[in-house]
Amino acid sequence: MCRGIAFVGDAIGGYDRELDVVFPTSPPGLRLEPYVESMERLYRGVRARATGFTHMCLAHGFTEFIERHARQLLAWIETIDSLGGEKPSIETLASRDPELARYLSRARCDRVLKSFERSLEAIHEEWTRIRSSGGGEEVIRRLRSMIVGW
Repeated sequence: MCRGIAFVGDAIGGYDRELDVVFPTSPPGLRLEPYVESMERLYRGVRARATGFTHMCLAHGFTEFIERHARQLLAWIETIDSLGGEKPSIETLASRDPELARYLSRARCDRVLKSFERSLEAIHEEWTRIRSSGGGEEVIRRLRSMIVGW
């Protein structure tokens, strides 16, 4: 942290200021449990006034970006669960993820769309793995703990 700015790498996703969209930056091979645990540690332990997003921008605010990304991840995994483990389409996800819906309703940036698509693949694969071993409740609990008013 530098003068109230938290430089987060990819720990809380990405942010496009022009579109006001938070998006996942989850590569293939994602391990959701440690990812969410890292998000929670940042949420509980870092006090910052601004966030430095890798390759993107500096944005005012910090915990609200973590909350938005937690909401997003929760919507994605709940959608996968509601489909019995099937991979949803981007359009199906947009019906439950306001960030993705906002992105799809505005002028689009191909780099952000690719991030959504690549992240969907990674999150679907990882969530399916977690659920097949009977897990996932701790991930859901941690995500909900970062959402104000849950």
